[in-house]
Amino acid sequence: MEQIKGKYLLERPLGRGGMAEVFLGRTIGAAGFSHPVAIKRILAGCSADARQRILRHPQLILLDLNLPKVTGLDVLRRINRISSLSVHLSLITLDRELARRLEPRAPTPDARVRALGRLRANDIETGINVMPVLPGITDHPEQLDHLVQTVAANGASYVNACALRLRSSARARYLPFIEQEFPHLAGRYQATFAYDHHVSANYSTALRETMQALCEKHGVGYGHFSRSGRSERHSEIAEQRFAGDQLVFELESSS
Repeated sequence: MEQIKGKYLLERPLGRGGMAEVFLGRTIGAAGFSHPVAIKRILAGCSADARQRILRHPQLILLDLNLPKVTGLDVLRRINRISSLSVHLSLITLDRELARRLEPRAPTPDARVRALGRLRANDIETGINVMPVLPGITDHPEQLDHLVQTVAANGASYVNACALRLRSSARARYLPFIEQEFPHLAGRYQATFAYDHHVSANYSTALRETMQALCEKHGVGYGHFSRSGRSERHSEIAEQRFAGDQLVFELESSS
């Protein structure tokens, strides 16, 4: 087992998101004293801004809960009894084959939906992060409608959504992937992210309005709604900046 700074032992991974990975570990104490802990390790390629966001808001770290059982469910139940707890699950598409292309070796969409159902069955507040929404790939209104309908039926506490953002380090890795897997979109992605890491203001507004309407249609909150009923407006905050001179993507129509 890997040892960290002489204080912790990493036993096994619990989950991995785009910016960090989480492990089940144990403290190393005097006279053999030890107890289980969750250890979050920020990935090497994570930007400085993202590192600061994780450090400021550790409760927002993504845990991809694997099948067939939700890792650490007993621990989450205990935390939920004595404290405020909100779990965020990432789900960008329900299409299994598309998900395999976009996120190889990650938990399947079905596994994530099952995890949502188990968490909500245990009265654990669970939000769905449709992040990132990929222009021209996962943003068709019918796709988003089916996704919101499915998570609402499985008891999602709220839904957040944010379009793809590509800072320079991520852009260098992601644009070649788009060119290889979705060559018909390569030119549009190059033009859109040539000068900024955000999509256009028009696209962000269309996406937000679409997601708000779908969430209202299926009876689930849009944005982070805590148990107190207060909206934390994570989705609006995530979209508050936008690029100026870039190609404007339009959400695909269902016609």
